[in-house]
Amino acid sequence: MNRTHYLLCVCVCLCLHLCVCCVCVCVCVCVCVCVCVFRRMEKAALRNQQQTNLLPTEYISNNKETATV
Repeated sequence: MNRTHYLLCVCVCLCLHLCVCCVCVCVCVCVCVCVCVFRRMEKAALRNQQQTNLLPTEYISNNKETATV
C-alpha cells in the first residue's frame, strides 16, 4: 500500500501602485491555498509483483526445453 502525495497550490496576487508626487509605492498581497492529494499505488505494485513472479517461471520453462533437447 504505497501512497504518493502531490501538493497542489493556487495563488492569487493583488498589486496596488500608489503614487504621490514623485514617490511611488507598489504593494502586493498574495493569498495561496494548498491541498495535499494522496494517490494510491496499489495497482502498480501488483503489476510489478506479477511481472517479477512471471519471469522466473518463464526462465525455468526455457531451461526444461533446452534440457530435453
